[in-house]
Amino acid sequence: MTLYQWPKLVDHFTPVALTGIKEWQPGQLYLLGDSVAIEQKFYFIKRLGFSKPDSHFGKYQWEEFTHPAIGYELPMYHEDEASKTIDGVDSNFDGVRDDYEVFVVMKHTDPVLRMLGFKAGKIYQLLLNLASMDISEVSIEDAALLTDYLVAMRVCVRQKIRSQESFIGYQHKYLNTTERFEAYYSAQNMLYELLGDEYEPKVSDMPCQQVTSVEGELG
Repeated sequence: MTLYQWPKLVDHFTPVALTGIKEWQPGQLYLLGDSVAIEQKFYFIKRLGFSKPDSHFGKYQWEEFTHPAIGYELPMYHEDEASKTIDGVDSNFDGVRDDYEVFVVMKHTDPVLRMLGFKAGKIYQLLLNLASMDISEVSIEDAALLTDYLVAMRVCVRQKIRSQESFIGYQHKYLNTTERFEAYYSAQNMLYELLGDEYEPKVSDMPCQQVTSVEGELG
């Protein structure tokens, strides 16, 4: 699906696609709602014509816009459906829950914070998956690896909070219902039962890089 921005033009609305935006071409007739890129800026057309967006006449024909999701195919979701179950909805099957994916993309234009956000989502989902498993199904090795990732994620987020203005992490958006929050702590209790007091998480000197290596599933 394509995400749309809806600029008001006279008395109606027209969609502006935010993916697959092409460079403006001279001599081409652009129709209402078309969007183009020129010199790393983005414009949608409000009056059909041929003018260059940044020209004298172009300012009457084009409107400059920006959006954090430009170039990204965001999933479309309904809030009620997204919060009905612990797992939520992953309509594009990329391993990241739809509502959380939209949050990461819309909140973080910094590619590093965006990538960390997606990896954090995978770590939190692994933990939520653990809550639905029997403890006998979980190996000590998997429990230790997941614990390492969780602690590395916490250390990484603390580092980013100190260096990035207005950054507050990702957990609050992934554990955004009572059921998810309860599952989160239930899974942590299971990790404790498996590993005990003596286990010391293995966190590298570069915890954010450690977080970005998370892949796969438990078991």
